[in-house]
Amino acid sequence: MTYQRSETKLSWQWFNYSELSVKDLHDLLAIRQLVFIVEQASIYLDADAFDKNSQHLCVRDVFSSRGVEGVKAVEPIIAYARLIPPKIKAQEVIIGRILVEKSYRGDGLGSRLVEYCLDQCNALFPTFNIRLSAQCHLVSFYSKFGFKTIGKRYGDGGIIHIDMIFKR
Repeated sequence: MTYQRSETKLSWQWFNYSELSVKDLHDLLAIRQLVFIVEQASIYLDADAFDKNSQHLCVRDVFSSRGVEGVKAVEPIIAYARLIPPKIKAQEVIIGRILVEKSYRGDGLGSRLVEYCLDQCNALFPTFNIRLSAQCHLVSFYSKFGFKTIGKRYGDGGIIHIDMIFKR
């Protein structure tokens, strides 16, 4: 499916860990570090043991991929999320590492990203509840999709979070 923002066309692709090329893995780790560690100044181990068991949604800007004078095309990942299957980290499916690169925010791409994740959860794990760890300032955003807060607020990498659940 393609999302258009002015002259931007986006490619949405799901990958199992084993399907990721070295370039894909590098690009997704780079954008996660850029957003979560550099931009948000949050120090934590981003590349964790759950990546190997997860589904990875990579959204690339294919408009910017047009090569100039024979230069190889560049298709940067500009949005990303991962799904951890149920019973790996929790009983529920976990949506995590949800991000949109700063210059692409404000046009609804984040909402579309969550919708893609929910669609994938419905396709692969239709009977399981869905959990996420929300930065507290994003609780109202995730509430739009039917997520409800559970538990108490907690610090994670220097940022206050709260768990949210979408019950089936």
